[in-house]
Amino acid sequence: MIANTNKRVRISRLWFRYLLAIAIGAAAGYLLGVQSAIQDATKTITFLSNARLFSWYSAYAEAQHAYAGDTEYKEALLGFLKLLEEYKDSNDVLYTAKAYSMDKTLTYERLSRLERKLGNQEKSTEYMKLAISTCPGTGWKDCSTEKIQMISKRLEEGGMFRLGAAQNTGQ
Repeated sequence: MIANTNKRVRISRLWFRYLLAIAIGAAAGYLLGVQSAIQDATKTITFLSNARLFSWYSAYAEAQHAYAGDTEYKEALLGFLKLLEEYKDSNDVLYTAKAYSMDKTLTYERLSRLERKLGNQEKSTEYMKLAISTCPGTGWKDCSTEKIQMISKRLEEGGMFRLGAAQNTGQ
């Protein structure tokens, strides 16, 4: 009878250990899943926030170009460069090193054109050198001054404030 009771106790303990192991495994799996979901949600929220910020600042610079003066446009472009530097190493899924290089290249080109318009040839040349130096990171085959200017102008022609810019310049 005692041997039978010891056997039952051992079997009960063994079942208890198995159930405990299963419960701990399930809890750990659940917690890891929740943690992973929280990390994914955080990445998504960060990405959406960054995308919204870049979109807003890009539209702001374009609006300043179309409707404000040269000083305001220059301030917007310089502010955009600061924003680019802040998010340079963001490990964002869509904001890659190539996108960063393209934004910088085009912004430097626009600053170069603006400085040339303002009569600051030395500063214009400096900005164009910066545009050419960041261009290889875009993956473009041609990083000549002419090609960078052509790409920048084409993108500006298709901008959301294009008609306003034409009205602002009297075209």
